[in-house]
Amino acid sequence: MAENLETSEGNIPITRSLAAALRRIRREKLPVSIWADAVCIDQHNSVEKSAQIRFMQRIYQQAAVILAWIGESDSHSSGALRFLTELQHGGRVKAKLPGSNDAIWGSLDRLLSREWFSRIWIVQELVLGSNVEVLCGNQSIRWEDFFASTVLAWQNRTDALPNAEAALAMGFARQQFKHTRHKLGFFEFLESFYTKATKCEDKMFALLGIASDVAEEEFDPDYGSGVEAVARRYAMKFVEKGMVLDLLYRSGTGRLEGPAVPSPLAFPSSSWIPDFTSSSFPKTISNWRSGTRRYFAGHRGVPEASVQIPGVAGRGMAHKPVLAIRGTIIDSLTSTTKLRVATGNFASFTAANEDLERFFTFLSEYPTGESLETVRLMLVIGGATGPRSPELILGRSHWPLDQVRDASTNVPESGTWPANLKDEILCARQGGNVAIYTDRPRSSLETVVLYWRTAAAFTKHIFRAKLCHTTKGYVGLVPGNARPGDKICLFRGGAVPFVLRPARVAGQYWLVGECHIHGIMYREALRWKEAKEPNIICLV
Repeated sequence: MAENLETSEGNIPITRSLAAALRRIRREKLPVSIWADAVCIDQHNSVEKSAQIRFMQRIYQQAAVILAWIGESDSHSSGALRFLTELQHGGRVKAKLPGSNDAIWGSLDRLLSREWFSRIWIVQELVLGSNVEVLCGNQSIRWEDFFASTVLAWQNRTDALPNAEAALAMGFARQQFKHTRHKLGFFEFLESFYTKATKCEDKMFALLGIASDVAEEEFDPDYGSGVEAVARRYAMKFVEKGMVLDLLYRSGTGRLEGPAVPSPLAFPSSSWIPDFTSSSFPKTISNWRSGTRRYFAGHRGVPEASVQIPGVAGRGMAHKPVLAIRGTIIDSLTSTTKLRVATGNFASFTAANEDLERFFTFLSEYPTGESLETVRLMLVIGGATGPRSPELILGRSHWPLDQVRDASTNVPESGTWPANLKDEILCARQGGNVAIYTDRPRSSLETVVLYWRTAAAFTKHIFRAKLCHTTKGYVGLVPGNARPGDKICLFRGGAVPFVLRPARVAGQYWLVGECHIHGIMYREALRWKEAKEPNIICLV
């Protein structure tokens, strides 16, 4: 807080940003009625804040205009906004856009990197408002024009606009909310935005007015109980609503930076409860499309789960809920090893080839009967039958990717790999160098780039993904802290397998996280004798 707003009831401390916005908005001779939550809600009164949040949906929907103040203008923003205005009104085509070395691209990317685009409360305002004006200093532009121009610019110069993702995600969320029958749920919204909040609880409360599945009173804002208590209440309600797998896809000790085995200090919530407050909500491979279908590794049927709260808890584990869910353990990990896919640049291409070459040296055949070359080719792209490069940039399975395909190549996202994909990708063996790729024809280079971008897009959904071998001879991708002895489990209704680690109490497990095991992603493992009728498995 840096300034004071003088009112008839006393001074109210406000931020410099809000003060600047109010000075730009005010009129010398006309009264202007404005809602600013920092002023209209007592920020020091938790009870008032909790009560008001549920009303904010109505406020934004009924507002005559939403003013999106992204800050004062500078030497970069003025040109960037003029450029966006020209794009929209002039309908420029790719051939007329500035060259790759034009300074305007840097100015636009700098504008899109402003803090406004990463604030969690902005999402609700933008999605709900019927008329949104973007204000930057004394310049303004309608949101629809701003968004349409940003999409056009990004389509044609994706590489020049690394900071466009937040604006694109918000724009597509607004379109989805207003123009489609499918309303996004709480998890989809959380997964869609890299956002920041002053209070951790705000990451859970700021989306209540727009998410389609959090109307129950258990989701009501509560600033008095603490983050952990609120997260547990949310998780328990999602289990009751039959959404247990939505939790598990995004949970596990494998999502953590800390110790391999969590403790109350490192991971205060249970391993089956995701971190709702993280700035980047965990992604999931459960909605990855390998072709025209999605994974479905588990038994058919509705997930069967319940939450149990032990009556007597050990030290540091008071009232820690245990998730009892029906599933079956089918395999174990025998080894794990690094995989350097990372960014998808040429250096990582050859590094990943070296890792895979070394990894597959220990195999002579594969249980499914496939050739090892085929397994190696399909493993790191999740079995994708064609490019999935747009997900590297947006990472959003529910956005209309056909509108934002990677226009830097002539291969659409919905296409299929060429028949000689194996030759194109596996030409670089261990010890190879970048020249093996770059000396090939342009069409080959485009295929290679799309393949490794797809690999990067897929593997980034598994935190610090490692390669693994299993007892039954299968290979896969598992979270970075998975280790030999961990179990592979299928839950009823689950799209993907999960890695579990036995806990100290017999019959209980830590959830490490979801995984991809090549050859069992479409119910193949259900034919095994180990995959009999699922039993109750307890996750702590």
